[in-house]
Amino acid sequence: MPDTTTIPTGPLEASSSNFRTAYVSVDPLMNKARLRPTLRVRLFAGAFLVFGILLLVLVLPSIARSEPWYWALLPGGIGTVFALIGVAGTCFGFGIGATFDRQSGIMHRRRRLVSFDSHALADVAALQVCSRWVPGDHDTRGYTTYELNIILHQPVQARFNLVSHKHGQALREDARKLDEFLDLPVLDGQATETEAQAL
Repeated sequence: MPDTTTIPTGPLEASSSNFRTAYVSVDPLMNKARLRPTLRVRLFAGAFLVFGILLLVLVLPSIARSEPWYWALLPGGIGTVFALIGVAGTCFGFGIGATFDRQSGIMHRRRRLVSFDSHALADVAALQVCSRWVPGDHDTRGYTTYELNIILHQPVQARFNLVSHKHGQALREDARKLDEFLDLPVLDGQATETEAQAL
């Protein structure tokens, strides 16, 4: 059990979403637990991909036939950007993901679209749940977001974020699954979601 008096209790203020972006699945046969993007994230990415492809396939040929070729640069660029965002989301989950492998004793965390960092499971000291308020703008209301963080033994009390989103109950359930799989303590000093909404 880590020394909880020296562990920062404030949030890491990782990028967050007002919908659930990830869930934990446990495969007892493979002896692995995985943090995966939710279906909503995949569908969101798929919408970008479909729009980008439609723009490229349907709009550009008609523009190229009737107008100077350089008129196609703007819609072509927009379509390409949307398609690339869609590919990044559908194939790589916008960088969301982690694998905890008890057989190898290694945890792999996706940091970017195609890069990972790795840590020995023996170096993981605890899981941490934090919350913070995300202010809205003139069109949207603010909301309480919840972070699921990993605390390492070395470097001393180092933390990094696994996922951050609005649904505290679902995030705590994911923390419980990892807790049972890894046999680690969950440090949750924050108010429950109901209490936070009442503030």
